[in-house]
Amino acid sequence: MSKERFCDRLTGGPFSDYFSPHQSGTITQGTAIPTRIFYGRLPETCRGFLNRMASGWQAGVVMTFKIDGQFVEEFRRVMGLIQQPNIINPPYFIYDRIEVYATNTGTADWDYDVLLDGRIYHDPRPDGI
Repeated sequence: MSKERFCDRLTGGPFSDYFSPHQSGTITQGTAIPTRIFYGRLPETCRGFLNRMASGWQAGVVMTFKIDGQFVEEFRRVMGLIQQPNIINPPYFIYDRIEVYATNTGTADWDYDVLLDGRIYHDPRPDGI
């Protein structure tokens, strides 16, 4: 069964139909090179709305949030609990992909969880936006 079937233009579908909304990664100590800890790509004919966000945080860690390859925000704080994510209102519009990168200038490696969740809808226009 094609994933496109779940991309209903009226009711939409959850991010979990296409990628895991809860992802994690290890951020190595003392590095200024960004480590990608979240990546979600939408199907070519779909668009999304990100409306829930959560992540951990430790001293020395800076997380960079990107939508469609463009910088959105830099986080130096907790963004809600994984079990109780922050509600984003109005939601972020996603045309192609969402990503989170992190750097760790601290003295210990950290395992990070990130939750980015929302809904994906079919875009019936052949050229999108």
